[in-house]
Amino acid sequence: MIYLTMRNRFFSGCLFIALLSSKMALAASLSASPWSGQKMIKLEYNEKPLAYSQVINTTFLDSSLAQNTWMQIALTNSRFLNTRLSGTQASKSELSDLVFENSDLSGFKCTLCTFINTTFKNSNLDGAHFLAGSFKNTHFVDSNLSRVDFVSTRFENCSVDSKTAKTVHPAMLIKWKLPVKEQP
Repeated sequence: MIYLTMRNRFFSGCLFIALLSSKMALAASLSASPWSGQKMIKLEYNEKPLAYSQVINTTFLDSSLAQNTWMQIALTNSRFLNTRLSGTQASKSELSDLVFENSDLSGFKCTLCTFINTTFKNSNLDGAHFLAGSFKNTHFVDSNLSRVDFVSTRFENCSVDSKTAKTVHPAMLIKWKLPVKEQP
């Protein structure tokens, strides 16, 4: 009887490892989005959640991706101009070489996300929430960071300009280690 119990535990452990490995393989294989390389003008996207997608070289102009869900997506070398992302939730996503300009990200929620070489210019991040994420070479220019939440989030070589700094309590800038610098 003890042998069977140990054998069943061994079998259960092997099954768990196999399931975990298949999940990791699925997460590692991102599929190219049909949006890649496109200029999306006045796109209203509130369909199914974006999951395991890779969006590259895309411009979103006067578009809305509000109230959407992004799960393990990669956005690379893309621009969001006059675009609404308010209420969108992202998880385990990598966003690199992006520009958010004149865009609304109020209420944006991002868990375990990475932002690399990203600029937020004249964008509204009021009430946005970033949990356990990281920002590298990211700059906030003429943007609204009031009521933004950076919880367990790391910043590396990031900054805010003086206009953006006025939307945040000075103690928070110190806590987040975000220096005030004027952008060229």
